[in-house]
Amino acid sequence: MEILTMGVEEEFILVDQATRAPVNRAPAVIR
Repeated sequence: MEILTMGVEEEFILVDQATRAPVNRAPAVIR
């Protein structure tokens, strides 16, 4: 994964829109 600090907030929005999951789940996947 090459998305740690580059576009972290964008990743949250992408996951939230892609899987319609809560933003709380995004940080768990990235971490």
